[in-house]
Amino acid sequence: QGRNICSRVVMLPPQLLHHAVVALATLVLLVAGAVIVLRLDVVELAFRFVLRPFGRCRHLVLQRLWGGIGVLYICEGGHAQRLRGPPAQPEGVVRFICISDTHLLHRALVLPMGDVLLHCGDVLFTSGAADARSLGQLTEFGRWLTGLPHAHRVVIAGNHDGALAAIGAEAVQKLLPGTTYLQDAGMEVLGIRIYGSPISVGHSLNSAFQPHSGYDESAALAAMPEGLDVLL
Repeated sequence: QGRNICSRVVMLPPQLLHHAVVALATLVLLVAGAVIVLRLDVVELAFRFVLRPFGRCRHLVLQRLWGGIGVLYICEGGHAQRLRGPPAQPEGVVRFICISDTHLLHRALVLPMGDVLLHCGDVLFTSGAADARSLGQLTEFGRWLTGLPHAHRVVIAGNHDGALAAIGAEAVQKLLPGTTYLQDAGMEVLGIRIYGSPISVGHSLNSAFQPHSGYDESAALAAMPEGLDVLL
């Protein structure tokens, strides 16, 4: 048997509706006031409590499906293969281990052995000033690097590494003992020519080493030499 279903529109009394709007506006003002007074970084909060937990869940799901920590292995001829781990290192071959965008989660990494470790930028979480917290985080990152078994360690900065931009290459190098920090500079390791630049193309709130933050992109590109083996 069919039923007649009638829809009813519930009309709120004007006074109650007014109170609801006032309450909502008050809440918005309180949140905005907290952000201003406490100087909360809204972007950092979004990363910390939304995007980063989502990324961790995604990583755990992929890890469970994959069955372990995997690597992207670049074999002879430049072909990339996703493997559970790198194959045995052939005799006479220099092996590079490449990582980036660790964003203070470097100690969670399980790194394979190799001759040269390359960190391709974004050591820190957000691109802030050279405050005590950021410099402490960079110092802790340097201690982690020192404890790694890789004979050579090379680091460049990224657009999240505003503290590194603020203090300059020489000061960064002092905080990373036993590691080579490259900022638009090159080096040679085991006969292989390496050049590193923090140049970051784009327009981000984390704007270290981007043109709108004052970094000279044209000069950085012009300074890159020919005949390199590895470019970071």
